[in-house]
Amino acid sequence: MDFHGVVDHWKEDRGFGFVELSDRRRVFCHITALRQAGLDKLRAGQRVEVDIVAAADGRPRVSKIALVEPPAAGSAAELADASRVRLWVHEGRD
Repeated sequence: MDFHGVVDHWKEDRGFGFVELSDRRRVFCHITALRQAGLDKLRAGQRVEVDIVAAADGRPRVSKIALVEPPAAGSAAELADASRVRLWVHEGRD
């Protein structure tokens, strides 16, 4: 993706919102860009990567979007790291 930014706000009931790019421009984002990415909603403050195209009226809009988030607990990356760690357990005596 060409640009990095943060979700400025998302209007769930209307199916659109805006992404503030790293250069401080705000770009319109429609629900169709989310659905193409397999997403159903965004929330303010989420970091994203986007591609931008010109809409029919000439204004920029998000054409592709991807979340840029750290891996969630229990993610495949975290489990792979854990599998390399050997745990030594000391059994105590009663």
